[in-house]
Amino acid sequence: YRALSDRQLADRDAINALWVQYMDVRRQLAANAGLSSYRDYRWRQLLRFDYTPEDCLTFQKAIEEVVVPAAKRIYDRRRARLGLESLRPWDLDVDPTGRPPLKPYTDVRELEEKGTTIFHRVDPVLGGYYDILRKESLLDLDNRKGKGPGAYSTGLEASKRPFVFMNAVGHYSDVRTLLHECGHAFHAFEAFKVPIYHLRATPMEFNEVASMAMELLAAPYLPAS
Repeated sequence: YRALSDRQLADRDAINALWVQYMDVRRQLAANAGLSSYRDYRWRQLLRFDYTPEDCLTFQKAIEEVVVPAAKRIYDRRRARLGLESLRPWDLDVDPTGRPPLKPYTDVRELEEKGTTIFHRVDPVLGGYYDILRKESLLDLDNRKGKGPGAYSTGLEASKRPFVFMNAVGHYSDVRTLLHECGHAFHAFEAFKVPIYHLRATPMEFNEVASMAMELLAAPYLPAS
């Protein structure tokens, strides 16, 4: 964490200078379009017709009033359990009681098989979609030399199939990543049923709904799996 932060801080002035340039460019884009602000420009560009900037400010205020105090209470409990005066970034991922790390699977094959159990318990249709991913080799889950980093799910337009990519390393978070990316994949299975291509895409506001919902829907079945 310190190595990353120190590198960013060393480049702070250069990064800030770039952002100033971006702001000037964005103001000019808005002016060229006859609009008073870049926000107005982006609102039209992203076709945001069903909610307003004022709605966003109201939502932001609700988060400040409700979510922030709730998060503070959670962090305060963690700080007390760890016996610390203040929490640092690396204090957020450790178990407050000192328990050993979870080991939910031994290899990628077991991770895939446990995914089968979980998704079929959540819903038979989703389980069927997952079976297709496994049968048609549309899951690339293991970490190996030369493989790109990260995790994602993408759609293969010609075959009307999603593809799931991740780097499983034996960490408990791999399970959550699999659930998350398969949520995207299940969404893609359904979206491919829509005949008009441009109606299959979703805006940024909705992109993570299916994936994060999948994490929540699968949570009750994790202990048994």
